[in-house]
Amino acid sequence: MRRHIIGLIGLAGLIYAAAVYLTQGYDEGLNNFYPSMSLRLGIAMSAIWLGFPDLDRLFAKYPPWLFVVALVLVGVIVTRPKFFPIAIGLVVIAIALQLVTRFFYMPKKQQHSKNKRSGN
Repeated sequence: MRRHIIGLIGLAGLIYAAAVYLTQGYDEGLNNFYPSMSLRLGIAMSAIWLGFPDLDRLFAKYPPWLFVVALVLVGVIVTRPKFFPIAIGLVVIAIALQLVTRFFYMPKKQQHSKNKRSGN
């Protein structure tokens, strides 16, 4: 259902931008703000719509904190490039802590009762 909504939002943005550009033409300035915004939104949402099944599988495969860390890392690198070595170090520490936690946490195996084993 989410994929359909994303596709409809993208399609609506593209249709609105095309209708405005066809009826009014392209104009520099603030008159062109909403059609340009809807065109960009339509293109971005259409790209997300196309890649949604792959994104869904990716989110199911990896833990959610990894995507948050990656997003923060990209934000830090874009805004403050000098902090790149520190950010990489923090990401390595976070991944190491996750692996250590996963190593020491062993899920308990389900114990079956004697009745289930014997078939009673």
